[in-house]
Amino acid sequence: MPNLNLIPAKTVYSEAEMTNAMIAELCSGRRFSAECERHRERDAAQQARKIREHAQRTSSSRYHKSKAFKHVGCIPDEDYKNLATDDRYRGCWDDDGFVRDFFKRHSHLKTANL
Repeated sequence: MPNLNLIPAKTVYSEAEMTNAMIAELCSGRRFSAECERHRERDAAQQARKIREHAQRTSSSRYHKSKAFKHVGCIPDEDYKNLATDDRYRGCWDDDGFVRDFFKRHSHLKTANL
């Protein structure tokens, strides 16, 4: 009776093959990260567009004329968390100049003028 306990041969890859595999893996991770960022930006832009449309439909409301509670834009949660948790940018969202500059660079996320 033949011995059925076969030991699989160990596959040996060349260094070039390993390097190419690592490069492909890193590139796919970079693409995935960029795709996630693109989705976050798109979702925030859609939300901002809906808020702008709602504000135009109900522009006579006292709420929309108030500067204190005015909705000025949608910030992707990843951007907000990154800047809010970094010690260098502590309190940046409370600074009107920073918020104005942020929405100048990301105008598609803005819902109203500051």
